Amino acid sequence: MKSSKIKMTALALAAAFAFTGCGEALYELTPEEESAVVSYASHVVAKFNRYQRDGEVFVRQEILDGEDEEEQDSPVSPQETAADTEETEQSPQSGEENTEQNGQGAEDSGNMQNAVSIQEALGLGTITAEYGGSSLCATYDQSDSYVVDAEAGKQLLVLKVKLTNETGAAADLDVLQKKPSFDAVVNGEKTVKAQMTILPNDLATYQGSVSPGESVDTVIIFQIPEEIQSVSDLELGITIDGSRYTAIL
Repeated sequence: MKSSKIKMTALALAAAFAFTGCGEALYELTPEEESAVVSYASHVVAKFNRYQRDGEVFVRQEILDGEDEEEQDSPVSPQETAADTEETEQSPQSGEENTEQNGQGAEDSGNMQNAVSIQEALGLGTITAEYGGSSLCATYDQSDSYVVDAEAGKQLLVLKVKLTNETGAAADLDVLQKKPSFDAVVNGEKTVKAQMTILPNDLATYQGSVSPGESVDTVIIFQIPEEIQSVSDLELGITIDGSRYTAIL
């Protein structure tokens, strides 16, 4: 349609020039008239030139003849299309894989950096905390008044921690106000949370005064499947104020 308008304009101008004078010599345009005709023609071409915004460009003859430009675009081979698609699909996966690897590395690095003693993790000050091993049992009873029983199909994993005041003055200890939480990774695969108990020697809720040179035996109790016959590997996690520390046992 656009090409037709251009052609019609050109034909109109040619006809005007051809039939002017009824057989007499062609009318010679003055410089001013020729400039006006050129200006008008350029405006007409610019109006219907889809490439005007690109400046001076090469336009193929097929487009001037009215063929669809989209049909003249360079064809893309199926192989190139498949290769581009595959590259696009693989790029996010590679990024995710790198992110996961970097995240895992950062996590491992963070655990190593946060490996501290129980004393340091709990902020016990002058009170030392010594890990005394673990044991498996169905019932933990400190006395007739304080008993913890395992649920059906489970058993208790009891971790022993001895708190000692090695200074020459009595030390008041309030672990409860620190609101710690404990978790354990058993044999490198089973992660469990510590039980909430009312035991007076539960480390998570311990409050009391420790005399100079004296020790207090505290415990952390977990429930694990009774199928676990022994604990060969144990990681104790201590979380305070949103920060998790790996206790050095």
